[in-house]
Amino acid sequence: MDDKLMDFIFKILASATIPVLLWVNSLSVDNAVLETRVEDAQSRLSALEEEQKRVNQVITENQGSLREVNATVGFIKDILVDIRSDLRRETNAN
Repeated sequence: MDDKLMDFIFKILASATIPVLLWVNSLSVDNAVLETRVEDAQSRLSALEEEQKRVNQVITENQGSLREVNATVGFIKDILVDIRSDLRRETNAN
């Protein structure tokens, strides 16, 4: 090959090096931004998982409380039915 041709090819390759380096740098920056976003999303997800655990715990506690209230209401209802029948008997007796 001719020296001038080789010199021309090396100049073209050298001039293409800078745009390629800029492109690689932009990919690196984009990758770093994406990694930061992933880390942020993972931390938010962890926080939401903890909040969900707390909500589930409160729901479980509330279910137990509602069962107790339901049992108490049932007991009060039975007492009121007994009182009503006693009152009816007394009314019918008089």
